[in-house]
Amino acid sequence: MQYSKARLRTDIKEQIAKIACEKMSADSQLICRRLCCLSAYQKARRILFFLATKQEVCIDTVLVHALANQKEVYVPRCQAAGSMEAVRLYSLEETRIGMYGIRTVSDKRPPLATEALDLIMVPALAFDVKGHRLGHGGGYYDRFLARSGQALCIGVAWDCQVVAQVPIEPWDRGVSAILTPTRFLKITI
Repeated sequence: MQYSKARLRTDIKEQIAKIACEKMSADSQLICRRLCCLSAYQKARRILFFLATKQEVCIDTVLVHALANQKEVYVPRCQAAGSMEAVRLYSLEETRIGMYGIRTVSDKRPPLATEALDLIMVPALAFDVKGHRLGHGGGYYDRFLARSGQALCIGVAWDCQVVAQVPIEPWDRGVSAILTPTRFLKITI
């Protein structure tokens, strides 16, 4: 049965709400350890990390690891009209709450050209095994990923967020791989 985007969003949000806080924390740490072992992460120089909301996998540990290993760390900054840009982060202590209650950095910091990134960590409400993703409906990541050039895009999610099929539109952008607490799926085209 083909789900509508709205129905799938509701179903996934309900499943995520059932995950215990302790399990979220333990699984986030497991994912962070797995991310640090990926050759794509080890080779990357400029990485875009997302700063997790309460329902998302927290990858702050990998972000701190990247900073300690002299990688250039960038985070999303949402702008008006559905655009998003990559902005350099030097420390988690400098984050502030931006649009939609998402942590980001100062509006005064200049953005990096999206195509200059090597690796992009991508959140979503759902992913499917073909790499399609379902976001929250604003299109921020779709527009951003359309300009990502050769960057490897890795979806980071809870196991319940990987579904058989995500409904897609022509403008939707997917990922090259998906990492969960139990799986690493490389997407083949």
